[in-house]
Amino acid sequence: MEALRQWFPPSEEQALLALSPPTALYNWLNSEHREDESATKEAPNLVTGAWGLSLFSHIRSLIWTDGLIQKGYEQYRDDMFRMPFYGSWATIVNGKYVEEIARAPDTYLSFHETFNNQLQLEHVIGPELSQGQMHLSLLRTLNRNLEPLHREISDEAEYIVSQTLGKGKEEDGWVSLKAFAWVTEVVQGLNQRAFVGFPLCRDDEWTKAGQQEDMTLFFQASLLRLFPKSKRGDANEYITNFVPSTSVARKIIAKAIKERIEIPEGDRPNDLLSWTITRVPGEEPDPKVVCGILGLLTMVAQSTTSMSFAHAILHLVAHPECISVLREEILEATDNGDLTYESLEQMRRLDSFIRETQRVSTIGNISLARIVMKDFTFSNGVCVPAGEMVQAVATGVHKDPAHYPEPLEFKPWRFYDLTQAEAKDTYDPRAAAKYDIVSTSPTYLTWGLGRHACPGKWYAAMIMKHLMAYLILHYDLKLPDSAKGKRPDDWVVAGACIPNTSARILLRRKQVVATE
Repeated sequence: MEALRQWFPPSEEQALLALSPPTALYNWLNSEHREDESATKEAPNLVTGAWGLSLFSHIRSLIWTDGLIQKGYEQYRDDMFRMPFYGSWATIVNGKYVEEIARAPDTYLSFHETFNNQLQLEHVIGPELSQGQMHLSLLRTLNRNLEPLHREISDEAEYIVSQTLGKGKEEDGWVSLKAFAWVTEVVQGLNQRAFVGFPLCRDDEWTKAGQQEDMTLFFQASLLRLFPKSKRGDANEYITNFVPSTSVARKIIAKAIKERIEIPEGDRPNDLLSWTITRVPGEEPDPKVVCGILGLLTMVAQSTTSMSFAHAILHLVAHPECISVLREEILEATDNGDLTYESLEQMRRLDSFIRETQRVSTIGNISLARIVMKDFTFSNGVCVPAGEMVQAVATGVHKDPAHYPEPLEFKPWRFYDLTQAEAKDTYDPRAAAKYDIVSTSPTYLTWGLGRHACPGKWYAAMIMKHLMAYLILHYDLKLPDSAKGKRPDDWVVAGACIPNTSARILLRRKQVVATE
């Protein structure tokens, strides 16, 4: 259990002390009274920003995002560069400057402003999220309840996998499924069990209504970003005329809220819906706000976990020799195949396997996106003005031979071997945490870095490890013969690495699950 405690985040105060220099130091370094004003400069443009050609540069950056960022990483490996990014210009950093972003105070480089701007939380949901950041306190509660939540996830996994396989296509005793679509549905079922509990998580009307509500919020936010910041309030009032004031999802949640309120707080189901009800002000919380919070956390958890796990399952069937190794480890860690929260922590090879899939198939080629709140100067004198964005390269780092030998080769036990070597050299079993699936570093940016690293990573890791272990124990898995043993190529679109949506996998229920 001691190692499991390393999965839980420190308090905000501890994280601030550990990772952020005093704000006063930044105020001094970035003050207008810098002695050497000539040191202030701008990062070089990766592509032309000349008038008349700038539009072409923006179009090029949208279509060939991955290639441009890789070019920038190779050309400015330990430095930084500027490039167009979704209609504006962003400064992209490498090397030691990644840690400078992670350590910068929010008063200079703001993660929350980036998040709020992307989803327009102030207008779409309300100040409870945009200002109060209620979602962060809810995620901390979720992290404190991983063990009881795992029991719910374990129960739901058996149901949702069996149900979704029934929709597949029978082929000689195997079920053929499109991997990404299937994984998305399975992860959605598991998330809903943790978020709204049983039996609402299995209600088809809620599932469809919730998805529609989430899509409405997403498109509303996308439309608002097209307007100047000063006009978004007026634009939102106009847009909401075309959005139902009481959606089906809100009606369902309103009913669920009334049912939960009638239950004494200490006896309510231990899920996100109950935690949200206790935090939203008012005797009877506004269903719109509750729906918005559930939708926000669902969108974040759903997209990233689905893509990451779909990548992992495609790597697994493309390397069938790994399945027997992982099965042996899983059986050794469990009691007669009974997957428990404690047993997941013992599965070091499984941990390494999933971490390596995240390195090879990183879902986003940039990380640590921050909006500059005040003019910010890096240690090399490059000054980024307020209002612009700074980010760090992720894929380039993950495929750099200086950090990972043979970086383009998929090595499932890469991090397991590093863990074993570290523990042997230091004689400290806690060294395993250095290469744990949720660990971050300047050379591993899947989850971000610093105090704003993904707050839901412990939950996502639990979902992926449990689901992978469950499938290996209870199912045979393989690629169809048409794939000829080759993992289908990923799709790289606008900087996102998406699992091939046409790729199929075959599954077959094991007749007998080995227990020895």
